[in-house]
Amino acid sequence: LEKKFNESKMLNLLFLGPEVDSKGFSFIIENLDKVYAKKQNFKLYIYSRDNFAERDYIVKNGKYAYSDLPNIYQNIDLLLAPSQWYETFGFIVLEAYNHGTPSLITHNVGSQDILKNNITGFIVDNENFENKILELLENKEIINEMINNIKKEDINISMEEVHRNIYGG
Repeated sequence: LEKKFNESKMLNLLFLGPEVDSKGFSFIIENLDKVYAKKQNFKLYIYSRDNFAERDYIVKNGKYAYSDLPNIYQNIDLLLAPSQWYETFGFIVLEAYNHGTPSLITHNVGSQDILKNNITGFIVDNENFENKILELLENKEIINEMINNIKKEDINISMEEVHRNIYGG
């Protein structure tokens, strides 16, 4: 992985998927509105078939294909996956990990099992989500540390490999 966070740029956040409450979309917007009132040095890139949220900090994109992920993640510093419902396993976090991108997730996300909290990603309670974003905006070097830690982990499991392991062939 050649990914490296550029300290001089804005923090580029990512949300992939439907803009629904169960995936934490409203939760993200509510918290980022509060963050934006204090600090504006971030953008939220949304890849979704939906088109609901409009904010100065949002960059809307349409649907994406799996083959688009390398290009998407190249410019992203942190995936946001704060599911509000319990999930068994979120492949989206694994995909971010495979692209050298740390994730900020809540305890409801099943893929927390692959993240090492504060080493390769962040697992927070809902109450601490806003403060974690503010902390990262204050000290962007933390993202660099996460990227380097992910590189050291050397986990590279693609969706194709998962599919082969489950369904064979």
